[in-house]
Amino acid sequence: MAYSAVGKLSSRIPQLFTKDLALVQQFFEALSKEDPDTRLAIQEALSMMVGAYTSLEGAPRTLMEALVASNLIKPQVQVRQVAVKFASTVFPSDHIPSRYLLLLAAGDPREEVHGEAQRALRTFPGKNEKESADKQMPSFPEMVQYIQEKVQDFSLNLCVILWYTLFKV
Repeated sequence: MAYSAVGKLSSRIPQLFTKDLALVQQFFEALSKEDPDTRLAIQEALSMMVGAYTSLEGAPRTLMEALVASNLIKPQVQVRQVAVKFASTVFPSDHIPSRYLLLLAAGDPREEVHGEAQRALRTFPGKNEKESADKQMPSFPEMVQYIQEKVQDFSLNLCVILWYTLFKV
C-alpha cells in the first residue's frame, strides 16, 4: 500500500519528486529484489511516477538516462518493462539516447518488453501541426552517428575484456 501511495502522491505533487532521483532508484532496486506480489505494487507505483519526471533537464536528465540504461539489462522482466516505460515517457521523442535505449529494448526476448519498445518507436508525427510539433523524430544522421559511437565503445570494451581474459594482464 505504501508503494501505491507514493505513486499516487507523485502524480498529484510531481515537484516533490523531480528534485531527487534516489526514490526512483530505490524503487527500481526494490523491483528487482522483492517477492512477486510486492513487485506488482512497485511496478504500478513506478508507472504512476513516470509523469513526474517528464521535465528533467541537465544533470538529472543524464542521471535518469543512466538509471534507465542500467535497468534495461536486469534479468527481471518487470524491471526492463518499467525501464522501457521510463525511456518512452520521460524523454521527448527526439531525444537520441532514449531512442537508442528503446532500439536495444526492441530486441528483448520477452514480448512485454520488446512490444512496448516497438510501440514507443513507432509513434509517428501527429495529423495536425500541434501534434507534429510534440512528436518530433531525432535527426537521422545524428541518430546513426550516435549508434556508431555506441558500437565503437562496445567494441573497444569487448576488446579490453577479451585481452584481459586471454592474457590475464
